[in-house]
Amino acid sequence: GLLIIPLMIPVLAQGMLRDGVSTWVPTYLTETFILSPDFAVGISVLLPVMNLAAPYTAHFLYRKFFHNELITAALFFALTTLFSLAFLLWGSSNVWVGILLFAIITTCMEAANTLLVTILPLRFARFGKPASMSGFMNFLTYAGSAISTFGVGALVEHFGWGIALPVWCALAGIGFLFCLLMRGLTTRIG
Repeated sequence: GLLIIPLMIPVLAQGMLRDGVSTWVPTYLTETFILSPDFAVGISVLLPVMNLAAPYTAHFLYRKFFHNELITAALFFALTTLFSLAFLLWGSSNVWVGILLFAIITTCMEAANTLLVTILPLRFARFGKPASMSGFMNFLTYAGSAISTFGVGALVEHFGWGIALPVWCALAGIGFLFCLLMRGLTTRIG
């Protein structure tokens, strides 16, 4: 029961990053690079296409190397942290660099989503709760998405993009930390 509470944090974080970043890509591109909204939206449609590789990559790394959903998710949070830092440094220098970094960040969070919402709940089968856990994790993902969609808008409106980007980086770091802290959970539950 109580073991699940710290696990909620990386699930919320990946929802905030995966969906929150995707939601705000067109606005960021339009405001930062003075692009037409049509072009910015068109470019952002490419993100889900790139994200298609995420579930396969996550499953491969999990099965072949890590055998632990939380350690594998920690890897994707670490990569998101690194690429978010790169975004802070170079994301506004060139539209294509920004788009590439957005694509990497959302792909990494799509991979974390696969691990935390689809694979990890299977460990609760011995308690007869894999579907309940998957549903709960999915709920947390969309709660994170809703928080991010509203929260990023409020942050940008009051403080500009200069605050939203470090918040994304911090969320990735928090997700990484909690995945590492909770990595032993998988051996305790199944």
